[in-house]
Amino acid sequence: MQHKTLRSVLILAMILYQGPVFAYNCGSNTNHTFHFAPCENGATTLPMPDPKAKSLSVTGLEVCYHGEDEMNEIINSYLCRNQTNKYIVAICDEKAQRLKKLQSKLPQRLKKCPQIATPSEYYHILRDKAVSGDIAAQRCYITAPFFKDRDMNNKTSISNEELAEYKVLMPKYLNEDLQRGDWSVISFINSNRNEHAFNILPALAYPMGLQMDSFKWGQLKTLGKKEPLLPYDERIGSKAEYDQYTAWAVDMFNKYFKPIDPDHPSPPLCPDLAEID
Repeated sequence: MQHKTLRSVLILAMILYQGPVFAYNCGSNTNHTFHFAPCENGATTLPMPDPKAKSLSVTGLEVCYHGEDEMNEIINSYLCRNQTNKYIVAICDEKAQRLKKLQSKLPQRLKKCPQIATPSEYYHILRDKAVSGDIAAQRCYITAPFFKDRDMNNKTSISNEELAEYKVLMPKYLNEDLQRGDWSVISFINSNRNEHAFNILPALAYPMGLQMDSFKWGQLKTLGKKEPLLPYDERIGSKAEYDQYTAWAVDMFNKYFKPIDPDHPSPPLCPDLAEID
């Protein structure tokens, strides 16, 4: 309980903090609070991005930027070594099946990938697609795939200017996706509150971890599953807040959503590399 409370305080502090959190300026260590990808051969400027990267689809961007890292993360995972706990073994079996799918799909595609050397390169390519009206890019942009706080290669930095822009564009795209009745955005918000899937950037741009905020997403999903509304619980806030967020969920569901069809789930906001053709 203390661990969860401390984590919540730290997250809230980062959300409230308005100073230079993320910076990228290779050859300089100014304002760095996160690891950053170094420039090659002692250079003080970033390499020019490969023009071919701009022509990639959203799926292609995900393959080229994250494909090799995801396979290596599973291969090098210490979690699955010499385990006897049946629950962990079950998780490891799922990881093994996922790795098999990834290894059957990605290696040939990775051979054709242009270099995407930094988070900033990925950010600008995906941002440009999103701003041009590409809905697939807008949906993926919401999740901040250019920032991975557990990235094996320390590719974790975008500039303060890019962060500021993300905090403006992300809520816009998320709200537009809600108005398309996309249950995947609800699934993402719920999963991003999970400690093991947590990505700080969406939480900086959109309230999703506070108790009443999480309640309204749960109430909306309850309506989608055709289940009775979640009852009032004084631990999550006042009765007035409960009524306000319940009314919001009912209004959103009636305006934009259809009941959840478990046989035809919405695709994830960013392509699942294990499920690509």
